[in-house]
Amino acid sequence: MQEGQFVLFKNDKKTEPSQPDMTGKIMQGGVEKRMAAWGKIGKNGKFLSGKITDFKISDDKSSSRYQENDDSSADIF
Repeated sequence: MQEGQFVLFKNDKKTEPSQPDMTGKIMQGGVEKRMAAWGKIGKNGKFLSGKITDFKISDDKSSSRYQENDDSSADIF
């Protein structure tokens, strides 16, 4: 992954409303970090809000959900 690039995947393990709708990773400052995003609806329509955090030791970056694929037609909401 190159600097400034990121990937997000639908969070198919979401069990609580407070958990993110999408999770992924980003390369920032030469360090791979975790991304989380929530789908929301505002007065101008649908949008994503999110945050970037350091990976926790328990985060499994080798999981298949972090493998790149080319399914660019996926519905994100």
